[in-house]
Amino acid sequence: MKPVLQRAAIYARVSSHRQQKQATVESQLADLRERVGRDGVGLLEEHILVDDGHSGSYLDRPGLDRLRDLVHERIIDIVYVHSPDRLARRYAYQAILIDEFNRSGCQLIFLNHTPSQDPEGQLLVQIQGVIAEYERAKITERLRRGKLHRARQGVVVSWKAPYGYRYIPRQGEVAGGWEVNEAEAPAIPTLFGWVRDEGISIRQATQRLNASLWRPRGGRPLWAISSVRAMLINPAYTGVCYYNKRRWIESDRTDRLFGRNRKTKSVLRPREEWIAVPIPALVDEATFTRVQEQLKNNQAFSPRNLRREGEYLLRCLVSCGVCGHSMVADSQGRHTYYHCSGNVDHVSTSMPRRCPAPLVYAPDLDQLVWKEMTSLLSSPETMLEAYKQQQGKNGLRGPDVLEAELQRLDERVGDVERQIQRLLDGYQSGFIYPSELARRRAALEE
Repeated sequence: MKPVLQRAAIYARVSSHRQQKQATVESQLADLRERVGRDGVGLLEEHILVDDGHSGSYLDRPGLDRLRDLVHERIIDIVYVHSPDRLARRYAYQAILIDEFNRSGCQLIFLNHTPSQDPEGQLLVQIQGVIAEYERAKITERLRRGKLHRARQGVVVSWKAPYGYRYIPRQGEVAGGWEVNEAEAPAIPTLFGWVRDEGISIRQATQRLNASLWRPRGGRPLWAISSVRAMLINPAYTGVCYYNKRRWIESDRTDRLFGRNRKTKSVLRPREEWIAVPIPALVDEATFTRVQEQLKNNQAFSPRNLRREGEYLLRCLVSCGVCGHSMVADSQGRHTYYHCSGNVDHVSTSMPRRCPAPLVYAPDLDQLVWKEMTSLLSSPETMLEAYKQQQGKNGLRGPDVLEAELQRLDERVGDVERQIQRLLDGYQSGFIYPSELARRRAALEE
């Protein structure tokens, strides 16, 4: 009987683009193909798996994922890898993968060592894994200190230049850096001028940029609000960029074993640890400071941040007479309305179609209800009768209506007092003009 040819796969990995340019992955593949040829096993071209530019500190790699799928489906019998650190940098990940391959009946062969089940073989793999982790830590620390030294020498470390600049790679002894991009740079002072002179919002600035000839990078047709905001708050446009601003720490979230990266978060370092690197300026310091103040004012007086409970007397208290769902308050220009929540989103209210109830003009309904309330509160006999009727109802589980209404009115009074205090604080800080203060205070005191 003709022996069955074993099915093989080879896996290679490089962790940086520099290694790709130096063709280190090709040298790995050449050695692996030579070993496969000597062993006389079958190798299909689709079973040659390579991860270019992927770190060995993570298991989330496209080539490795495909390899694990092939092993799990028992499509291949042997996996060839150049060395354990090409499979994974961390020993824990190496142990996981080796155990996974063994359970699927797949043999794993390293060119410089073949793992075995005896204690000596396991110890050797562990030692290699620890050495790989040590080498990675040493490389990381060497790169970090090298970048710090370059930044202190006034060299821009980051290759990702903001809009308006371009990155010039290092050429021989001349260090790389950012230079002004003549095609993009005029957009920056124009954008800052809009906000400084006209006080427009970030959304309005985004709309103007989309209507202009300037286009974002990456082939996108339109600007995003987040991108425009990042440009407006970027201090690099004043002629200085900072390195070593943040550091990464582990967060409180649990680390997933197969996650792409550890659950970390970045926090700002103390200001004295920042390293300032000079670059060409596109806006002056005064313009940048004025724009930051304007953005704060826009945020403070944005409609979404202004509380309007005083304009809705029946907020959260009125229900739709057609479907019974709650009525929500809304503002359309200078006019306020109550409309059924089932008319806004009938899916969330479990209705087959939108509620046909029309809009109710809020001032009219508020005035009608307030008139009835004042009539009730001015008649002690009516209040006493209503109180007796409420207390005499069996099975009433809700709070006393009058007490709840009095508590709500007290809360409204307290809220109005807090809003008046915020207006006074804004006036003292120079954010509000006297005429604006008088108008808003009069509206609240009504």
